Amino acid sequence: MSNQLKNFTASNIGDVQVTQGNSNRVSQGDNSFTVQGDNNQISQDSASETQLTQTDVIKLLAELEKLINESDLPLEIKEEVLTIVKAAKSATSKQEPKKQLALGNLEQATETLQNATDTVSAAKKFLETAKPMILKVAAWLGAAATGSFLAGL
Repeated sequence: MSNQLKNFTASNIGDVQVTQGNSNRVSQGDNSFTVQGDNNQISQDSASETQLTQTDVIKLLAELEKLINESDLPLEIKEEVLTIVKAAKSATSKQEPKKQLALGNLEQATETLQNATDTVSAAKKFLETAKPMILKVAAWLGAAATGSFLAGL
């Protein structure tokens, strides 16, 4: 048996799996993934995205509506984006949420804001402020799984 195999260990601690060998470590659990070795570290944690509930998403969309209403966006853009976000909230509020419809609405609202940023500095500022909310909602709606541009926003 080679020396490399002798130094290999694996263990489970609750929902976390730890594997070590040759100065490399891997830890995985609750949608977290970490790789360490040779002075490199890669870490991914998507647990916060998967822990959102339908109620959380509806509250985030309501916060987004409030943010739109209180923004310095031009009235025309504000009304258009607000209408689209309300439609996303309505689709999310169903007993069986219509995630694809809500995601499409969220994409449309974001595209409207992105297009407005070329001409209106208030839209750019608003989009920067709203981005964390948009990303959380998009993750719950499955943006990454559907290839939505919101996943890379």
